[in-house]
Amino acid sequence: MLERNKKQSHNSKDGRRPNGKKQMQKILIEFLSIFGIERKKVATFEHKVKKLCEASGYIDLLWPGMLLVEMKSRGENLEKAYTPSYLYKIKTARCIIPVTGIFEHREIKGWKNKVPYHVQLKNRDVFALPELYHYPNRADVETGEVTGTFTIITRSAKDLMKQIHNSGEQAFRMPLFLTKELEIKWLSPTLTDTDLAEILDFEMPSSSLSYIPVYTIRTTRERPEQQIKTAEYLWEGLTTTRGGLQYT
Repeated sequence: MLERNKKQSHNSKDGRRPNGKKQMQKILIEFLSIFGIERKKVATFEHKVKKLCEASGYIDLLWPGMLLVEMKSRGENLEKAYTPSYLYKIKTARCIIPVTGIFEHREIKGWKNKVPYHVQLKNRDVFALPELYHYPNRADVETGEVTGTFTIITRSAKDLMKQIHNSGEQAFRMPLFLTKELEIKWLSPTLTDTDLAEILDFEMPSSSLSYIPVYTIRTTRERPEQQIKTAEYLWEGLTTTRGGLQYT
């Protein structure tokens, strides 16, 4: 996000901000020119997108597959900028990643190290997490490869996952676990805004999750008892009276 020092005094009739725009667009043009990039050939200003509520929003600068810029005045709520850019990615770059489970770390008061947990969906050996993918429109100059990246869709954590993922910058967040039907719907080319809202609002019940504490995973050393990474590890002192979770 780029921040403008000067606040806008009023909006135009279509909701876009007229004052200060030209100055900021000039800065973006000059910034791209440093790398020998002519803005008009690769990116557009004020790219129109549709929000979930069917109203229109605008992305300040969009270079498809490469760069998205949203500009805000100092003190202005960044959530307003986040919404149109985020929805643009959701509508154009959805994918799923098959997994057998996830690892999450739990902080326990008085303990030096966090305790890692392996979390799975009950009755599903393999499930899929909804993601957003990105492929740059330029290949690596040395290898000629085009390397894609992806980001996990998350939601606020409640009950079980809120107790496990209880610290750090992303505390009280969890991956968006879905049913098999919603996983398939996420990939639908005809996904409607109603479908999207249903998926993003879905909360997997804690009763559908299985979880066990495991040995430290942020190391290349083998476990002391030679077990696999996802095998249960009985941490000394991890009891319900010491702040541990009951697990099955």
